[in-house]
Amino acid sequence: MPSLLPLLISILLIFLVVKWVLNTGDTHPSTKQLNQPNELRPTRPRRAQHQPVNAGLVQQVQQVAPGLHVEQIKYALQLNRNNVQLVIENYLNGNEFPFPPGYTPTRAASTALNNDTNSNDPRKVSNIKQDNLLNKFHITEGMFDDQNGDELDDPTDMLQRKQYMVYKAREEMKKRLETDSELASLLQH
Repeated sequence: MPSLLPLLISILLIFLVVKWVLNTGDTHPSTKQLNQPNELRPTRPRRAQHQPVNAGLVQQVQQVAPGLHVEQIKYALQLNRNNVQLVIENYLNGNEFPFPPGYTPTRAASTALNNDTNSNDPRKVSNIKQDNLLNKFHITEGMFDDQNGDELDDPTDMLQRKQYMVYKAREEMKKRLETDSELASLLQH
């Protein structure tokens, strides 16, 4: 009787190992769903598609995907049971977002999607302004001509260091413009 217990345990282990080796993993429906690409598709049966879409959910998706039309976002949220994270993930993966069936976007809406330059959205306005660094840092011609190399009067003075760097860059550009005719022609236009 004592030798029967190890025999049963070894038979059970051999059975489990053989089952594990022969199992392909594709037979269970959940593994088939994991192997499919994450496309824009309903995650539940069709009856769940008519869930109302909250305006807050649309706004969350618009923050990440401002180029999408509101109807595209609403339709994607309906298909994905208001799962904002899945819709954003689909957008970041580059998936297509179709319009709802029977909806035709107006010409103004479609041109607004493609034409960002005419937008009055303050987030899309460039805040970069061209500065004249000589005026900004109060640099005059010949200001650092008496300096030897990279020595400054006070190397810890940040304003003086900035002025010196702008001055040296300006001088180097002048020298380069004298020798490089192609670069000089760009500045004449």
